[in-house]
Amino acid sequence: MPVPYAAQVGAPDEAGLLFAAVAAGMFAGNLIVGRLVRPAGRERLASPLALALGLPLLGFALHPHRHTPPSC
Repeated sequence: MPVPYAAQVGAPDEAGLLFAAVAAGMFAGNLIVGRLVRPAGRERLASPLALALGLPLLGFALHPHRHTPPSC
């Protein structure tokens, strides 16, 4: 999904950055929840966190445009 989105907004070379951001976010979330939340809390948070995975996709649904400065 990041590659077509990056191409659509006119920045196909930045698709790799989007993939890296997804991986970094997943790593950070796993690290934080795994270290700071007790096992019972992790079980309670499993469903809300699974639903929260879809929140960034709202950005794709809203079709944000990339702001580029005008060329000289």
